[in-house]
Amino acid sequence: MKKMKHLLYLTLGLFVFVACNDDNESGPSGLYSNGAFILHEGNFLKSNASVGFLSFATDSFTEDIFSTTNNRPLGDVLQSMAIYKDKGYLVLNNSNKIEVVTISDFKQAGVVEGLSSPRYVAFYQNGGYVTQWGSDGVHGTLAIFDIATLKVDTTIAIGSGPEGIVVINNKIWIANGGGWGIDSTVVVFDPATLKVEKRIVVGYNPKHFTIDREGHLWVLCSGNADWTDSQNDKPSSLVKIDVNSYSILKSVTIGKNAHPDKIASNRDKNIIYYGAGYGFNGIWKMSIDATGVENSPLIEGYFYGFSVNSANDEIYTFDAKDFASKGEMTRYSANGTKIKSYTVGIIPNAAVFNK
Repeated sequence: MKKMKHLLYLTLGLFVFVACNDDNESGPSGLYSNGAFILHEGNFLKSNASVGFLSFATDSFTEDIFSTTNNRPLGDVLQSMAIYKDKGYLVLNNSNKIEVVTISDFKQAGVVEGLSSPRYVAFYQNGGYVTQWGSDGVHGTLAIFDIATLKVDTTIAIGSGPEGIVVINNKIWIANGGGWGIDSTVVVFDPATLKVEKRIVVGYNPKHFTIDREGHLWVLCSGNADWTDSQNDKPSSLVKIDVNSYSILKSVTIGKNAHPDKIASNRDKNIIYYGAGYGFNGIWKMSIDATGVENSPLIEGYFYGFSVNSANDEIYTFDAKDFASKGEMTRYSANGTKIKSYTVGIIPNAAVFNK
């Protein structure tokens, strides 16, 4: 979660993937296989971020597995997590670091330090690629670290508020989410030359990606909320991109005064889900062949985040409640039927599945 937004939303008394990780990485078998890691941001400046684990075998939830295993706090504001090979990478936004763990037992394996408000991480060959907001949330960068040494080798200016990141066709794709302002670009970065190859203009404030069955890239553009005059809101949209020609194939408007924050796809990659975010009602679905959005959501409610398990298309929603006490996670079937709710940690935002 953007750390300043915590303050804004709490002041107002309101509620406000990989990387964009559609394909749930399969880590090695062990204590924490066949389940879901549940990410909890924790309270801003409290250093109480945590990771829980939901076992699919026993349907039981275990709290705070990092601190229990390593006998120390994880850090401040857990933004995201990615699994690569036998390691888990936990991105701590306000601690400016990535904690690395062995995924099978969650024992500490190292730390990537020297980051600046990191958001999401993706991997290509021997490098980790991290989107960063920087100190002002405007001059965002891409930090590149060596997976073996965990040292940051390169930092490159990318755009305002870079968010989701994904690797396609040996290129790094980055959504410039706007930070504290507005951006409308998706960046294609070439890791071979360490240069930006292309900037693609999409909708307002692109946030995250998903890939459909035809290999096209969809980006969720959240739009931009004008807190002083809603008439000046910028609309949200879903944009489909050809990853070979870099051309825009389709743009579907979601609406003004509607600012979803997350996107995912189903197992067959012919359905797109979007939702979560401040003031946005519901988890919505849309066929990749549709020309417009549905008239009503698949799942009603205001959620802080959601994730889709590509193994069975179950949808996990996350409710941060009052942003101070424990939150709630709810599982739904692919057709939106509620399965079960769980009490989880403080400010839950996502699940990362380890098959």
